[in-house]
Amino acid sequence: MNIFGALFAGTVLVLNLLLPLTKTKNFNYWFERGLNSSSSSEQIDCYTEAINSWKDSIGVEKKSEAFYGRGFAYTSKNLFDEAIADYDIAISLNPKYAEAYAGRGNVYYRRGMSNKAVDDYTKAIELKPDFAGAYNNRGVAYDDAGLFDKAISDYTRAILLKPGYANAYHNRGITYYKKGEEEEAKIDFAKAKENGYIYLQNITEAELLLK
Repeated sequence: MNIFGALFAGTVLVLNLLLPLTKTKNFNYWFERGLNSSSSSEQIDCYTEAINSWKDSIGVEKKSEAFYGRGFAYTSKNLFDEAIADYDIAISLNPKYAEAYAGRGNVYYRRGMSNKAVDDYTKAIELKPDFAGAYNNRGVAYDDAGLFDKAISDYTRAILLKPGYANAYHNRGITYYKKGEEEEAKIDFAKAKENGYIYLQNITEAELLLK
């Protein structure tokens, strides 16, 4: 009996079994896995693998999306420098990537850089005029800056673009309350609750109007 031959044959069999699995772990495999993961750490790992396995034939837009996805995951872990770096690359690869501008705007806002956040949200809106989320988030930045009328205008636009937008109703209610317009605030808080906004914790004085 040729033991070497038997071992070699067995090795070939194992390699043949593993080969299909190896072939699936390309850019698309890692990208989809990152997209469907609920773990920020796993998302970072998967998008990193996707970026490392990217090829010219896939196209720069998909590579841009991988950097965006990893930037989003970094943001979730409060790794803001890494997030901004990835959003910067995503934008450099695809200058018309509205979501990447909005994502970077979210990081700037969380770092207390409201002016830069507004600039990025504005760019996102220019690129994607029906981007309700960018209007809502720019409204939050305007509210923080005390620009209440601009904030209300943005929240209103967000609601027009996305009827039933609970967060926008809630945020507009907060701004109305800050302006002393309690009746308008009460209406918006009720609409927010009606559309699924849950008032569970950190109840503000404004939200007490619902009771």
